[in-house]
Amino acid sequence: MRACWAGGHSDTGKSHLLIGLGTASPRPAAVSATRAANVVNELAEAAGDEQLGRTVKK
Repeated sequence: MRACWAGGHSDTGKSHLLIGLGTASPRPAAVSATRAANVVNELAEAAGDEQLGRTVKK
């Protein structure tokens, strides 16, 4: 699995771009969106629980 990330201001087409990349790739991928703060919190919590490797893989 590969991850793509796009950052920027609202209404600049980030979601459309990432959905296009996910669906047009040779191996179509699932596409999801989340806030960067949520990712940071999830990784920090996983590191505290010594589950960081498992969390990063998902």
